[in-house]
Amino acid sequence: MRLAHPRTGLSRSLRATTGAVGALLVIGGSLAGCGESGSRQDGPTGAPAPSVGASLMTAKGERAGSVSLRPVEDEVEVRVEAAGLEPGLHGFHLHERGVCEADARMEGELMPFSSAGGHVARAGSDHGEHAGDLPPLLAGDDGTATAVVRTGRFEVAELLAGDGSAAMIHADPDNAANVPERYVVPGPGRSGGPDADTLETGDSGDRVACGKVEPR
Repeated sequence: MRLAHPRTGLSRSLRATTGAVGALLVIGGSLAGCGESGSRQDGPTGAPAPSVGASLMTAKGERAGSVSLRPVEDEVEVRVEAAGLEPGLHGFHLHERGVCEADARMEGELMPFSSAGGHVARAGSDHGEHAGDLPPLLAGDDGTATAVVRTGRFEVAELLAGDGSAAMIHADPDNAANVPERYVVPGPGRSGGPDADTLETGDSGDRVACGKVEPR
């Protein structure tokens, strides 16, 4: 899996209430019953893949919520509960390194959690197609958000391999490479389509909460 970019972003409509927000979405797979617990995914030794999770923390060291991931047949169910967010949509992704350093720097600039690298992504994929691209979180007026997602884009064992992975919440909405004013590049022979930056990141802005994905 390649480094997509340290800054991030997929846009889906969610069912919202004033307060906590809930959603059940499916990415890259068919919807299955919520109560199913069977798994066809295996760990590195052939044993059933473990459930994993992440404790989300802010750059100030404050608890911001939790993420759990468990194999369900050929998919992975992702559950997230978050608090302390600004009301509105927030990019939510899995990043390619399980390192959440609040004092991380990039090119000399303080950039909290940039140590987690870019999105979990397979070579040649653009934003919106990255394995780690998940639907955005919609925080209610009280700053809380909850969501349940099923995805077939990765397996639990992959999240623990190599440098591991991290769950990340961003400050801004994920535009899913859908910014009309950036569809045309100025200059001779103006070309259409999203520019390179939005194709890599979705422009979700700063990383406000990070958690290393670990066995539970």
